[in-house]
Amino acid sequence: MIEQIKKRERYKKIANLIVCDYFNIDIKEPTRIREYVTARSMYYKVLRANTNMSFQEIANTFNKNHATVMHSIKQLDGIMEMDYSLRSDYLSINDRFVQAIDDLYEANLDNPNSPEIDFEAYRMLLSDYHELKTRHKALRVAHKQLVESNDKMNERFKKLKTIHEERERYYKRNGYVIR
Repeated sequence: MIEQIKKRERYKKIANLIVCDYFNIDIKEPTRIREYVTARSMYYKVLRANTNMSFQEIANTFNKNHATVMHSIKQLDGIMEMDYSLRSDYLSINDRFVQAIDDLYEANLDNPNSPEIDFEAYRMLLSDYHELKTRHKALRVAHKQLVESNDKMNERFKKLKTIHEERERYYKRNGYVIR
């Protein structure tokens, strides 16, 4: 149980460092400036998406209520649907967090310190882990490409929609019947 608490505190510290470094601000500063609110929302979402922490456990970091975290994540999701640069920021932060956690686990795997480890089983698990990690990296690259492709398609759709709306206004202005 104590190890679980230490691990969760480590996750919070890593997420805090990554978000603060990314936005170049201290997210623990109690202010309602938009940049700080957005950064804290990113922090909440990264922890919620990548750990099994409860809303209240995440909220305790800032002496907030669980509803604050829920609302903040919901607001961020809504904004990210329209603001692709904010979504890109989140994906970058989330990727950094996942990479930091992977590095942490890999460092622990390379240094087995427990005397009762079955080394044959450990080597097999380590081999499986490295194979899965390779597959995971390939899937992350494919995911990133799909996200970028989706962003391009959305931009193209918006341009086409604008052209269509302009054409429709032109036809209405000039008395054409549109059915």
